[in-house]
Amino acid sequence: MTDVNTALAALLALLSKGDKPTMGKKGRSSGQRRNPAYKAKAKPTSAGNDLLAIAAFEAKGFKGLTPDNVRSLVKTYGKAGGPQFDDNGKSLGVTKATGWLAEGRKVMAGQKGIKVGPFTLFHRDQTEVIGDTPAPKPEQPKAVATIPVPVLTEDEIVAQAKAILAVRVAQKAQAAALQAEYGV
Repeated sequence: MTDVNTALAALLALLSKGDKPTMGKKGRSSGQRRNPAYKAKAKPTSAGNDLLAIAAFEAKGFKGLTPDNVRSLVKTYGKAGGPQFDDNGKSLGVTKATGWLAEGRKVMAGQKGIKVGPFTLFHRDQTEVIGDTPAPKPEQPKAVATIPVPVLTEDEIVAQAKAILAVRVAQKAQAAALQAEYGV
């Protein structure tokens, strides 16, 4: 826990250095307009983000991060590289993959990124090598239930047909008797 406190103290020291610039008419701070060394003062942002990342990941249980190795162990998911085309199919060039995708790794299912500044970061332990996942098992054909169908002889079929016909004749006779009785 002292490592986290040390990292946060260093971050606060970096952020508190110098005066806060005031905004001018054109939306630029006075430091940007008047001080040629302004950009040199802006560099602690990446070091500050590194310290924030270390503190955030250690709070979530990822140990062993230092300012020296944080950039190799913590990255964004990234964007896939490849040829880019506009709406008309004209080539816009080729882009490089970034983040973990550039290293041939992808974030495992169910892993949550940790928000540090404007970035959502993932630790190396939350990723896996692309193509390292086991191939899905081929789907087994589903068993179809078979119902045994009795094989009837011609005489049995004729006998069943006569029985069905006799039931229908009896139903019609009963319906005719009810109509006569009620006068429908």
